[in-house]
Amino acid sequence: LLFQREGVSPKIVCDGSKEQILGDFKRKMREAGSHLKQIEPYSPWSNAAEGAICELKRGVARKMVKPKCPKPLWDDCLELEAAICSSTAHNVYELGGEVPQTLISGETADISALCEFEWWEWIYFWDVKSSFSNDKKVLGRYLGPDPDVSSAMTAKILKGNGQVIYTSTYRGLTQDERDSPEERKAWDEFDSAIEVKYGGATTV
Repeated sequence: LLFQREGVSPKIVCDGSKEQILGDFKRKMREAGSHLKQIEPYSPWSNAAEGAICELKRGVARKMVKPKCPKPLWDDCLELEAAICSSTAHNVYELGGEVPQTLISGETADISALCEFEWWEWIYFWDVKSSFSNDKKVLGRYLGPDPDVSSAMTAKILKGNGQVIYTSTYRGLTQDERDSPEERKAWDEFDSAIEVKYGGATTV
């Protein structure tokens, strides 16, 4: 995905794990013409990378625990948090005042798909498969954008039956909808169905 989205890097720096320096990973690097460079064990650069990964994990944990999201959806949350980190300014001299995504792609990072909705937020999307006489508005949970499907604003949305769909026709809930007892009942039914499908809420 990195090569397809951003282009082939002249070199890939990794640690000494066998998954990265041997087998399919090494073969793919060779086929793409990217030099595989192994970092020295316990070097400061390795520790710096581990620190960034720890921060990423903390961000995912906060997003998963607070809204009581099921743990099997951690990978979608990780993709969203990584995209946010890549489009956020950091106190790193090598970035030259740019965000990581801009430095990698050479284009100004577009945060439109990242700042409109929060992880696991209630939203409504339009079901294009519904018949003309039925209401096409369907309740769902926001799982973040997907840059590989259609336009940049296309989102991953969790349906009440546990399936994930990709659509750009969605909106947030109005304040009247959030205060509605009928709406809250629909939320409870949705969460109960998701709990049956994916298990209970993340606690740690």
